[in-house]
Parts: sequence; structure tokens; C-alpha cells
Amino acid sequence: MRIMQEEIFGPLLPLKSYRALEEVVEYIKDRDQPLALYLFTRQPEVQRQIIAQTQSGGVAINDCGLHVAQHDLPFGGIGASGMGHYHGHEGFLEFSKMRPIFKQFAWPAFPMFYPPYGKLHERLMSLMLGRWATLSAPHPGRSGRGSTGFSLRLSGPFKNTIVTNETTKTQASDYNARVPARSTSC
Repeated sequence: MRIMQEEIFGPLLPLKSYRALEEVVEYIKDRDQPLALYLFTRQPEVQRQIIAQTQSGGVAINDCGLHVAQHDLPFGGIGASGMGHYHGHEGFLEFSKMRPIFKQFAWPAFPMFYPPYGKLHERLMSLMLGRWATLSAPHPGRSGRGSTGFSLRLSGPFKNTIVTNETTKTQASDYNARVPARSTSC
């Protein structure tokens, strides 16, 4: 029937009979996800099964119109029937774009995390990474308070990872054969 091929948005409610519940599930799955699925049954197990085995924008049990009128219940489609929900708080979140802003003071709160790096920073990095870290010598040719460069060679679950003050990259397992231990780039 053509009436069951498109969304109606009118005062008609087509009914389809079935012999087994599996027929219902297959019928729904063989088509685009509907904007709403209207299920009429008093059996909680049937309700759970249909909800678990199908997808739709929303589900109304034993009703076919009042769910859209519930202000605090999100309403909207999925797939071909639309994306997103509106109504209430969920609708506000759906159609809003939060813009996170982080502002640091002109002078960093934790100067030890910014160059030039000193011994305290190197010790903290080793402590934070624990038993997996081996601190290498400071990078050559740098000047300033303490060492301005460092690299940590990790092992355990983090093996093949080199951490420097410039970048963090996961390297291939033959990293040691390709790059000298005191290299400033990974």
C-alpha cells in the first residue's frame, strides 16, 4: 500500500496484521527507521522485545499522538526520518553550540610545565610516569635555567613512546635503531 511507504502526517493510522512477533520485527527492520513507532500491547515482554530489536526516532506504547505533545520528552527522528531531537532541555542542548573557552593568566600557574625545564620538572615527569619512564640526558646545545630539553623513554604498556618537551609520538618498535637517544625530534 502506498500509504505505508511514506510518512503520513495526517489523521490516518494504517494497521498491519501479523502471525508472529518476529514478522513485526523483520517488517520494521526492512525499512528506513520511522520517526515514531506506535506499539499497542499490554504485554511488558512484547514491549521490551520490540524496543530492544528495532530502531525508531521514538516509541509510543498504547498511544499514537500524545508523545509529541509531551514538552519534556525529546521528539525527533533517526536516519531518513531526521536527525536530532527537540522539546525541553534535550532540544535546547541539541540545537545549541557550547563554546568552551579556557583562559590562562599572563603568568602560568604552573611554570614548571613550561620551558625552560629544570630538574624539578624532570623528577615530576618521572614520578608521574612511574616505573615505565627512563629519563634521558638533557638535549645538547640548549641554554637557560637547568636543562631546557628532556626526553623520556617509556616501557611497559607505553613502550615505543618517546615524550619530549617538543612533541609526543608513538614510534615503530625499531625506534632505537633509527634515532639517536639524544635527538631533539621524534
